[in-house]
Amino acid sequence: IGISIESLAKTITILSDKPLEIRILTKNNNLTNTERYLPSTQRARIELGLSQFIDINDSITRTLNFHKTSMRNH
Repeated sequence: IGISIESLAKTITILSDKPLEIRILTKNNNLTNTERYLPSTQRARIELGLSQFIDINDSITRTLNFHKTSMRNH
């Protein structure tokens, strides 16, 4: 399952406590699969036995909280 960059940006905006402006600079540049980013975790699963168990919203929330805490400590 993939997620578009635009959809990911909208999700981050919703989960953030600050209003964020999303600007799409180029909607479609006619290159194959440019509207989706789908990294493969197959190698990590096979070679390292890793598995994904945190959903995207929780991952984003954790990352935002980490950065908020990090910014307060600097």
